[in-house]
Amino acid sequence: MKKKVSVSLDEEVLAWAEEEVKKKRFASLSHAVNFALNELKLKGTEK
Repeated sequence: MKKKVSVSLDEEVLAWAEEEVKKKRFASLSHAVNFALNELKLKGTEK
């Protein structure tokens, strides 16, 4: 289940993510943030 949240991002990070959405790498900004957090989560469990 997904839940709405609010985050603050550095302008540079936001610009990069928006560009990746335009390139169709991600479906939305939410998808980009979810993907990044899941990657960090997986890398954290590899230790």
